Amino acid sequence: MKTISIITNVNVDKTFDGEDCKLKRTIISTHKENKNRVYIVKTERVIEDTREVPLLDEDGDIQFNENGDMVMTTEPYMKSLGLKDSLATVIMSEDEINGLYQLASANGITLENNTYTNFINELEQEGLLLGTKQDQPWGTTAEQWVKYND
Repeated sequence: MKTISIITNVNVDKTFDGEDCKLKRTIISTHKENKNRVYIVKTERVIEDTREVPLLDEDGDIQFNENGDMVMTTEPYMKSLGLKDSLATVIMSEDEINGLYQLASANGITLENNTYTNFINELEQEGLLLGTKQDQPWGTTAEQWVKYND
């Protein structure tokens, strides 16, 4: 399952140790209640880091060297430094969801060029981004939030 996240494009917070960090918001759960959609969102403090992972060939198979050891490579990732706040509950009405659909369609997010699952993921990510830009939590500005795909 694809993770639906957004992230700040600059450091906007500090850890308890005083380290500059970005904020990353992720939808961790969604369900329907009556005509509303309910989203549970976590916000984490994150920093850019690297990690070692197995090297894959063009077929997605792990590469091995002549000794039979996995060939490793380094890749960037966002390392979590812990939650920023408690989990947030976001409730969207049927009218808000329909409005989001219209806005997303105007921005080129359509079912026509997507699988249904990818379309819903993109729609929910767009909703999270727009809602966060509107709310501007923790003193952030709308321009500091972007879509994040890991």
